[in-house]
Amino acid sequence: MEDLEIVPMRAKDLDEVMQIERRCFSNPWSRAFFSQQQRSRSFENFLARREDGSKRMILGYICLLPVRRKVHILNIAVHPEFRRKRIATRLINFSLDHCLARGIREAVLEVRRSNRQAQEMYKKLGFKEVGIEKAYYSDNQEDAIKMHREIAPRPKFIADAMLGKLARWLRILGYDTVYFSDKGDENLIRIAQEEGRIVLTRDTRLIKRLVPDSYFFVHDNNHWKQLQEVHQGLELKVDPRFLLSRCLVCNAEIERVAKDSVGETVPEYVFKTQEKFYSCPICQRIYWGATHRTNILEVIGHILGAKGLR
Repeated sequence: MEDLEIVPMRAKDLDEVMQIERRCFSNPWSRAFFSQQQRSRSFENFLARREDGSKRMILGYICLLPVRRKVHILNIAVHPEFRRKRIATRLINFSLDHCLARGIREAVLEVRRSNRQAQEMYKKLGFKEVGIEKAYYSDNQEDAIKMHREIAPRPKFIADAMLGKLARWLRILGYDTVYFSDKGDENLIRIAQEEGRIVLTRDTRLIKRLVPDSYFFVHDNNHWKQLQEVHQGLELKVDPRFLLSRCLVCNAEIERVAKDSVGETVPEYVFKTQEKFYSCPICQRIYWGATHRTNILEVIGHILGAKGLR
């Protein structure tokens, strides 16, 4: 659902929120409790919504309680008519990214023992079972499974002069990857240290100057196998949110631009057949979808075993 936006919950949203809450839970939260959260600075609640004709429609929401370096996911609900569209996943991923930016490094939640579907979703998002809370739910005394995951920042890389194709494919995956074909070892080491980047290299002399865990030595000469090496060795994730989100030349995050602004820049056929365009803020290159995006995703799926990419 590409037209989905996630925004903070406001008091004016509570009528719609309560409709979803009552449809989703046998023991729903009260409106007074939501209102209390809205007035408190301790809670952070977010909505997933989309345009529906002339109005915005709320499709789901998530309620968070951040405490120091940990966030407790208190409540998450999706309108019954819009389930199985990855809305809950989008809400959780957004929330974890939001918390990571605030320095929060752990997330915890409780889920009913009988709710196998939710448990599987949380496991796919990296949560692990850490315990049982007996008779946690007041409506039927059902046990809760406690789940936990660490919130780790995505790694950043700097690739040496021999790994240009690897750097390009890491950018396609959405990883911040610096690459200079003409920079010496001194500059490469300096940039890596200043910006907290992992050095990717095939140079055995270079790794002697680096401390453990600050580099990854790439053995193979083939860039496809190099990508597999890095993906497996560093346990990287193929996250659809970040695919094709960076300029393949500059490494900057590309930004959505209005279609009207690229009319004189892209081929006429592309302008007529495509609706979404993105621009690099540094080099102003324009990107769009079409068949090459499909081909790239097929390659990633084949090389890294990632299925269902679109």
